[in-house]
Amino acid sequence: MPILIVGLMPWTPLLVVRAIQLRRNAGQDASGNNPAFNIDWFCLAWAVSIVLFFSFSRSKLPAYIVPALPALALWLCRMEAGARDAALKYCAWSVMALGVLLIVGIMQLLGWSKFAAIGQDAIDALPFLYVAAALLLVSGAGAVRTLAKSRPRWAMTSLAAGTFAFWACMFAFLHHTDSHFSSEKLIEDLTNDTKPFFPHLPVYSVGQFDHSLPFYLGRPVTLVDTRGELGHGIDAEPHKALQSVEQFQRVWHSTVGQAFSVMSPAQYLNFERAGLPMVKMAEDKRLVVVSRLAGVNAK
Repeated sequence: MPILIVGLMPWTPLLVVRAIQLRRNAGQDASGNNPAFNIDWFCLAWAVSIVLFFSFSRSKLPAYIVPALPALALWLCRMEAGARDAALKYCAWSVMALGVLLIVGIMQLLGWSKFAAIGQDAIDALPFLYVAAALLLVSGAGAVRTLAKSRPRWAMTSLAAGTFAFWACMFAFLHHTDSHFSSEKLIEDLTNDTKPFFPHLPVYSVGQFDHSLPFYLGRPVTLVDTRGELGHGIDAEPHKALQSVEQFQRVWHSTVGQAFSVMSPAQYLNFERAGLPMVKMAEDKRLVVVSRLAGVNAK
């Protein structure tokens, strides 16, 4: 529900107005009859069933609510014009308030340990966050002004454009800091964005599993001493994973030819002290990629 509420901005307040309107007109269409099929209740049932189902699921991702959005869009679009125009003022003021709250929150970010852990990349990208919040504030103010002049379409345009620009700035911030959360830059620089990466050679993920790693490599990896949400799959096919770092070291020593592994910098230092044969190929603040033999194409 929190993802849905935030994701529907700037139209979230319309949900409340629309729900009140639907309850008031429950069971009747425009002609006052009881229709056999009510499209409003159908859209609501469509959206609610999806949100509830995945809310009760223990495994969930934000994108799981996407199938509910077409139903909510249709449901909101069917709002009576007068009620919609009156409700737009709530949308405008809520967007303005959100912009102010974000500006205040951004000013406190430097004192947040998780933000500070990202380091200079996050500090350099802070202007994107300030611009994003300012866009909400300006678009909300613009909508309030146009509504005062009885121009609801211009208000809707201002809110939609401001929200779109807000997300564009947010994604720009994430792009500047994504090396702290994703293997995209590391792997694409290593492979020159060529996929799959040596599909006939083993690639191990040691002591950790970055879920973006197989995507940017374009191939599966062998997990070492890590399970996470893939534990059930490992139990079903244990031969496709290595259960411990010690087992990995034995396999690595006995491998004939080239192999690759991805690990944390701390794990790399442990292997280096243990004298494990490896050649560093690439690294960032989160991951180190090594090969067993010098030269990517070594056999």
